[in-house]
Amino acid sequence: MNEHDELLQKVLERLKNNYFSNIKSMLSESEKVEPIILNGLNEPYLPDATAVKSGKNYIVEVETSATLTSEGKDITLKALSKYADSNGIELVVSVPVSIFMDAGKKLSQLKVDASIWDIQ
Repeated sequence: MNEHDELLQKVLERLKNNYFSNIKSMLSESEKVEPIILNGLNEPYLPDATAVKSGKNYIVEVETSATLTSEGKDITLKALSKYADSNGIELVVSVPVSIFMDAGKKLSQLKVDASIWDIQ
């Protein structure tokens, strides 16, 4: 299992432990996440995870130091932010604690409205 998938497993545990429901992820065999159409991307996008808590929908994206700086990530994050905002969905970007500050700077520079969760 690669770093991204290991971090996603930890995020899924956090969601379960914090009473989120209808948790779906790209790693799940039974509860697969649904692809979404994002403006600016040619293909439907598969979020890392989606969940619901207190009637609010969430999209959770996991980023590693490599994926946060990968080519095209800026476009994807901006598109996800616009999609979430226009659909009343909370966007969460989960990162290793070691890049928490870098992620905050990047999201701020991109004007991406998202909560940032650090993963131990």
